[in-house]
This record gives sequence, structure tokens and C-alpha cells, in this order.
Amino acid sequence: MSTPQLTEAWLDGPQSTKFYTRTYTPSSSSPKAALVFVHGFAEHIARYSHFHPLLAEKGVAVFAYDQRGFGQTAQDSKGNKSKTSAYGKTSWKEQMADIEWALEHVKKTFEGVPLFLMGHSMGGAEALGFATQGEKSPHASALKSVLLIHGTEDKVTSYKASQSFHDKIEAIKKKIILMADGFHELHNEPDAMHKVLDEVVAFIEEHLPSSSSKAPDTSAAAAAAVPTSTPEIAPAETAPEKEPSVKGPVAKEAEGAISEPNPPTEAGIDPTGVGSTRAKM
Repeated sequence: MSTPQLTEAWLDGPQSTKFYTRTYTPSSSSPKAALVFVHGFAEHIARYSHFHPLLAEKGVAVFAYDQRGFGQTAQDSKGNKSKTSAYGKTSWKEQMADIEWALEHVKKTFEGVPLFLMGHSMGGAEALGFATQGEKSPHASALKSVLLIHGTEDKVTSYKASQSFHDKIEAIKKKIILMADGFHELHNEPDAMHKVLDEVVAFIEEHLPSSSSKAPDTSAAAAAAVPTSTPEIAPAETAPEKEPSVKGPVAKEAEGAISEPNPPTEAGIDPTGVGSTRAKM
């Protein structure tokens, strides 16, 4: 199988902020879908250099960006970042505007291709927050379909909160996969990574138009989150009580209030991605 094409670029986003971005494009054919990926707290997109190409190999173009306040967007030392950018300098309002910018960028780059939104950890909460905003929001959108994947042994976020979120939201179609014994970063677990990949690709393919039907509106057709829930729905539990055995895979997590950039799994890494090594598998 041919290697997907990787394009790195600095792009101007909301508030004239410069974002470090990566785009993975299938090399052998035109993409059948495009996906915007939002990373988690205190990390960066270089940590997904082993996972995003796998999606591209399946025909899904991936656009990812170091979020405002993180990675090279915040800490580049080669003169690329905005002068106002700094580590941890961000807000929910800005994050929602950044996601909309990313979606619009991908819609123009891959015109006419079905568009999906996916996030991990804090990024998963952002993806779900963006997709469930009310009509009065400046970024109002209607949630069409959602996939949640969460590990039952996640010590950073609560899979029970993800289940509660799933049960309460209104969507044309929704699915939650609880991966028994799975931890916080399922995409970095040897036994779970390909299961997550297969579930995400299956979800995307399920929502692709048939050759005889009209192409769907590509404005955030669906959202996929891999561990997440939102504090507004249920508070995250760092040490969930033992639950009955759960069979199957899971949804994304919700992050609770954060006082310091030092979560158990997403910190302790190079915050810029410069010179970082491939995620340990």
C-alpha cells in the first residue's frame, strides 16, 4: 500500500493566529471523505503521526492542527507562530471558532467530499461541544450522527459520563462503543488502536452517499469522539468505581476543570512536537 502524502503548513486562522497544521492525503486515489481532527490537552498533532496515516490509507483525508495554546502553534521557536500565542492561552469561545475555521478550510480544500469531525480527550469534548451548540450560538450546527468510543479503564475521564452524554443527546443516529479494559489513549494501545481505526472508518463509510444518491451537505456531517464526555452532562471521574464487565469498544472522554497543564497521560511529553518521537506503541 502506498504511503499517504503529508503536507505541513502554517495557516492563518481566527484572530490572525497562525496555526501549525498537517494534512494527510491518500496517495493512490481521491479521498472518499475528509476528517478534521482535534487533539487533546497538553499535547500536539505529532503524537498522531502513526494513526492519521492509517486513516489516509483507508481513503480518508485528515486535517489536524496544533490547537491554540499548544504545540508549535504556541511554542514554535523558528519565527512562525503569532506573537500573541503562548502556552495554555486559549478559551472555549476561541476553540469553537477555531474548529469552524478548520472545517471551512477542509470544505474548500476537498470540495464536495463528505466532512467529519473527530477529537480525542479535550479535543473530543470540543468536537461534541461544537456539534451540539444551540441555534443562538455563532457556530450553530445540527448534530446528524455521532460515534463515541471510550475505554472502561480510562483513569483520566469517565466512560460513565460518555454513556450519560450518549443517552441524553438528540441525534439522527448515535452509537457508543465501550472498550473493555481500554485506557485513555486507545489509539496508542496495541490491542485497541486498529479496533478504533476500524470503527471510525466503518462509521465514515456508513455515512457516505451511494453512487446513485445525491452527495450530502458536507457541513460537519457527523462527529466522532474517542474518549469524551462533557462536564455539563456529568463530571469526570478520575478513579471510577468498578463496574460490571462491559463488552465491546468505547467513546471519548470529558475533561474536568484544569488548574495545571499536568494530566496523567497527555503531559510529560514534548509540548511542541519538535523533535518528538513516534508515540510508543
